[in-house]
Amino acid sequence: MALDLDKAWGLYDRQARFANNNAPLSAFIAGVGAGKTHALICWTLIRAIKNEGCVGALFGRTMRDHERVLLRSLFNRLAEIKDACGQTLLADYSKGESKITLVNGSEIWALPFGQVDRLRGITLSFAGVDEVEFCQGANPEDVHTVLTGRMRGHGPTPGIAYCTSPNGYRGVVRLFVDAQRNYLECKKKGDTEGMAKWARFYTVTATSFNNPYNPDSYFQALKSMSAKRYQQEVLGHVLAPQNTVFSLQNEHFVPWRWQEHPNLPRVYGVDWGNGASANVGVMIQVTPSGLWVVADELVCDDAPRGKFMDLLTKWVKSHGAADPDYFGVDRAIPTENGMLVRAFRNSRVRWLESKEEQSVNRGVEMMRDMLEPQEGPPRLVFSTSLTQTHTGLSAPIVPAMRGLAYLLDADGNPTPRIRYNTPFSHATDALRYAQQAGAYDPQLHGGRRPWSDPIRPATL
Repeated sequence: MALDLDKAWGLYDRQARFANNNAPLSAFIAGVGAGKTHALICWTLIRAIKNEGCVGALFGRTMRDHERVLLRSLFNRLAEIKDACGQTLLADYSKGESKITLVNGSEIWALPFGQVDRLRGITLSFAGVDEVEFCQGANPEDVHTVLTGRMRGHGPTPGIAYCTSPNGYRGVVRLFVDAQRNYLECKKKGDTEGMAKWARFYTVTATSFNNPYNPDSYFQALKSMSAKRYQQEVLGHVLAPQNTVFSLQNEHFVPWRWQEHPNLPRVYGVDWGNGASANVGVMIQVTPSGLWVVADELVCDDAPRGKFMDLLTKWVKSHGAADPDYFGVDRAIPTENGMLVRAFRNSRVRWLESKEEQSVNRGVEMMRDMLEPQEGPPRLVFSTSLTQTHTGLSAPIVPAMRGLAYLLDADGNPTPRIRYNTPFSHATDALRYAQQAGAYDPQLHGGRRPWSDPIRPATL
């Protein structure tokens, strides 16, 4: 039976080029909403059809990703085949083993790649990997190294495919970018052997705008991203990684005295530190337009927690008689959080509950969205009256924002992991808690909802 799978699955041109290629190493590097996961599922099913009787795998970051997205998409693609021709390719599905068997004897195992060392004993003929550049528990280069060593199965069209948004010039994305550059260099020299070597890497790129199925409202929502994030996650640009996490410019500073704005909403962030040191509080005032101004700070390096609690309470009350609107706090210290609730009964005290909420990278990107919006001026700024330098164990917020950096790899290149337990991490954590405490309250963002993210911080 002849069946046009591109038509049955509704693939647009770039998805179809990726899904139907026969290269041993493939990558679909694209923006959010470009249909990466859809393309990866189609690639995986096509390889399962071509490699009759072989074992393959579909890799997500976690089994939760499989349950929510990947397996659901895979079964939808199988249903579309049945709708188009009246025949099913599905022979069996074992939920306990997370294994799909097709009528040609091919198997597709649904596996997480977050703990990559657990994959060393398997043998595969093909493997599709989703969002390899955005997994907290796995290094993309390690994932690639381990999986290429697992491609020991037989089959006429073996291969590995990656679908991901770029996370800077690093990891698997860097591998494919370098392969393209090397291929072009060999082509210039007339090096046919080198061209054949680098042609093994097949790359398709796409932006969010290439997907014809996205409505106009979708692109409007993307404009809440930072300019850097928009270039990377929407346009799919591979940007050079930065050493520092944030970049503060002149536009991020305003002349501001909190005493002159006694009636504005106040949001506080508190990092309880590690006992007698690294105790930090920041205070933000929010204008009616939704501008967040970091207006004051409290840094205590010589105060045990009980003493810091007293200092914090007095400091907060010095800003006004009314209780603040929000506190964003470190969830790891429940005793002090309870004391804060009792001291400010009319305030909402929030911390980050789930693993997704606690993701530092997620919180950093939300802060960056306010610091460097795709459209308009910054929505998070700092008073020029704040301390600009530091000499103690904990940096005040401005030098902390400038000093927070990424860890470097063995070659001295920045990785996606932030360097923690430094003088710069405590104040930035406090600001991150504050920002996420009021992230979904439209009254703190000029009446608009800045993020469509369904995750909400927990309330004490």
